[in-house]
Formats: sequence, C-alpha cells, structure tokens
Amino acid sequence: MQYKLPKIDIDKEAIRAFFKTDRGILLISMGISLLFWLLVKLSQNHKANRQVSISYTLPKDMSFVTIPPDQVRVTLEGRGWDLMYDYFGRRNNTVNFDLASTVLQNITNNQLKGRMVDNTKSTNITVEDMSFDYISIELGESSTKKVPVILDHQLNFAAEHQLQSAIQLTPDSIILSGPNTILENYTGWPTTLLSLENLKSTITRPVALQPNNKPQIKLSESIVQVHIPVEQFTEKSIFVPVMVKGAPDSLKVFPNKVKTNFVVGLSRYDSISEKNFQLEVDLKGVPINQSNNTAPILLTQKPRDVKNVQFSPKSVQFLFVKE
Repeated sequence: MQYKLPKIDIDKEAIRAFFKTDRGILLISMGISLLFWLLVKLSQNHKANRQVSISYTLPKDMSFVTIPPDQVRVTLEGRGWDLMYDYFGRRNNTVNFDLASTVLQNITNNQLKGRMVDNTKSTNITVEDMSFDYISIELGESSTKKVPVILDHQLNFAAEHQLQSAIQLTPDSIILSGPNTILENYTGWPTTLLSLENLKSTITRPVALQPNNKPQIKLSESIVQVHIPVEQFTEKSIFVPVMVKGAPDSLKVFPNKVKTNFVVGLSRYDSISEKNFQLEVDLKGVPINQSNNTAPILLTQKPRDVKNVQFSPKSVQFLFVKE
C-alpha cells in the first residue's frame, strides 16, 4: 500500500501581505544584516582546531618496538571561507608516513606541518601549532613465536564426579607476531578465568584469551575451545602382592598380599587390576635377626588416574623358612 503526503496549500497572498507589514520588513532587514555579518566574518582570519589521523607504512619484516601516536591535534589559521571549505570538502583526514628501514628515527615538527598543509583543501591555510614537536619512531626486526595456551580455571565438581582425563584446548598454542625484543619475554599466553560449579558431565565451550595490552604484538587467535571430560567415580578394592627386595630366598613375609582400596572413574573400573600397582618391602640393610621382625610396605607404583589409594596392613612380618 502506498501513502501520499497530504497536499499543503500555501497562501502566497498572505505571505506577500506579511512582508509588507512592519514585522515582515524588520525580519527581512535582520536577515540581510545577518548575511552581511556572516560574509564579513568569513572574510577575516580565524583559527580552528583539527584532529588528524596518522598512518605509517612499515618496511618489510619490521614492526614497532614502541607504538607512535596515531592522531595529532593541529591548529590551522586562514580565512573563514577557506577553513569552512577545508572542513566540509577536505580530501582526507589522514596523513601517511612511509618509514625507511632504520632502527630509530624522528618525524620532525616541520615534516608534520608539511604533511598537514598538503592535506588541507585550500592553499591559503597555514599550520600554526600541533600537539607534538616530533614523533620518535623505533623499529625492530619482526618475527613469530609459538607459545602454549595456559588455561586459567577454577573447577568444582559435583559429588562423586571428577576429571575423566586431561583437559584439552583447541588450539593448544598460538602464534605471536612482533618485534624479537618483545617476543622473547613470552613463554605462554593465559586465558581469561573459566569458573565452573557442580560439574557432572563433559562440557566443551569457548574461552577468550587474556586481552593483549601490547599493541606491538599480534595474536593468531583470540578464542580457544576448552574440552573438560567429566565422569562419575567409585571405590574399588583389590589384593596386591607384596614384592620383597634385598632379602635371601629363604626369607618369607606375611601377609604376601595386601588389600588395597582406591577411587577410580567408571570408565576405568574394569581395566584396573593388581598388575597396575606395586607394593614393596625393602630389607636391604635391615637386621633380619632382631626380635622385631617387621618392615614397612611402600607404594611404588600406581595408575595416574586413580586417587585416594589406601592399603592395610601398612607393614609385614618376615621370617626364615628352612629348606
């Protein structure tokens, strides 16, 4: 559906009649006075402030060691006409400097003023002042460095739940690009804090990297995916043989198997057996003819993914058996 604007009837006779009245003649006089005042003002010299952006063209394989300013505030002087023409009709509000491949250089005040004048629309405008006397440029050889992503996390699991395996990050490392002198200080890059409560199932979610406060450095990634495998755990009991070291063959220990309890995830419950553990008694250097013929049991091997390993008893008795 199309809508038409309502037609407005203009009473031209009423307008002519209004401008013949004293009030209409006064209004016309004020308008003519304002126009002459504006023409006089625009013909005079004025000053105006401008915010001009600065861009830099870097040599190949070079980057900034310290970031130079990307804006400069300048004070321009010229006739009002020229300043207005420059403001509304200027070609570009950015000046560019093509930097030579030197380690350290300065952009002088005169160079800045020259570029600002070239950037103005009118040739009758001069640059009176600017916010910088000079700009110091420090360049360094650019390179890349691969560093691991470090997950900053606080994880709280629901009752009887734990990690099933190691937390995975994708990607697990990022590429840093920038000056060698700065990259050598980085050995990793942390994520923002990942805080999770009452975990009871596996989750995968994005996590942001810590913000980059060094504009000289570029990061290949800003977000990584974190995979947190979670499973329920339970307790299991097995009997583990006791291994005796540093003793003659005729010496026997009692008990020769010890009940061992531990906590394991449900996915590994059936695969864990006594072969995955090692309990030892080391009799090397222990007098075996003493009245107190006991020795402590040491846990020397266990699977990485079991927790809270407990065994009883904590010691064995040893004695000689005659052939």
